[in-house]
Amino acid sequence: MSEDFESLKAFDVNNANVHLWIFKTGQDATNKDLPRYTGRWIETGENLDLGLSQVVQSEIDRVSEVSPYDILAQTNENSALTIPYEETHVGLIIDACEEQNDKNKIKKVKHIENAVFYVAKFVKDGRAIYGIKKTPSEWKNINRRNFFSVHFTGEELEVEDSDTFSLQKKFDILVCNNTVFALQKNNCESILRYKQAHLANFNQLNNDMNFVDLFNDVGPIKKYVGNNKIHLRRAAAIQQKGYYKDSGFIESLINNKDRLRLNIEVDDNNKIVVTDDVCRDIFQALLDHRLISHYQDKVYDVQHTEDV
Repeated sequence: MSEDFESLKAFDVNNANVHLWIFKTGQDATNKDLPRYTGRWIETGENLDLGLSQVVQSEIDRVSEVSPYDILAQTNENSALTIPYEETHVGLIIDACEEQNDKNKIKKVKHIENAVFYVAKFVKDGRAIYGIKKTPSEWKNINRRNFFSVHFTGEELEVEDSDTFSLQKKFDILVCNNTVFALQKNNCESILRYKQAHLANFNQLNNDMNFVDLFNDVGPIKKYVGNNKIHLRRAAAIQQKGYYKDSGFIESLINNKDRLRLNIEVDDNNKIVVTDDVCRDIFQALLDHRLISHYQDKVYDVQHTEDV
């Protein structure tokens, strides 16, 4: 991946040809595990090409450090998370961007409205890099009906009669060779439907006997989590915190479950009884997110716990 990062840094953006693709998404009709990406390309003016080139160059320049994607990792203004190309669905998007023919050309505004993301493709000497960005909410029909598009002329604002769409001066994802560079993690996960790391983490947790042995049945927990991104992330946080490995923590939890108003029961083998309707409380408990106030013993669910 370091070679791909060096290749990204060395790419001659200023002399590359620019191609803009607009994408809508859905579900593959024959394989429901795959997303469907419907892309169309659009003619762009010289000024827009220049603007897109400046944006992608700025994004490349600002990234000075890369690290492998992790379910709980976050980016900062100078970093990107790297994901192997083959672990994502980005290949479906790249393949679509090869079909630049008249059939796939945008000729009607309806092909742009409600688009989910756009791709700027930069080509130089047979090589290409890609910048991918989630579209602003104003691209949605329901939002476009609620606003005027206006432009400033001289000393006044006037309604813009033509259809207008804004492009943000940043990208969520860069793609170079065999590497996906996630600049905005949440948007990257959304666009690429990326759950590989989430599912791998959860499978690892379900193979940890310290976790499995707490329960009479982990089946309802697996069902509760499923492919839900939020639940997968919370499961990863449970694994990272590791409270479930601490016998003292578990003993305290069981002794205080009623006081914490947790919907948790224990069987004769001292196992937590798992049913569909108690999984949320189990997750709150193992995250240590159920806390008691000093005032009137009020009980609260919290998002984060930090030592003071």
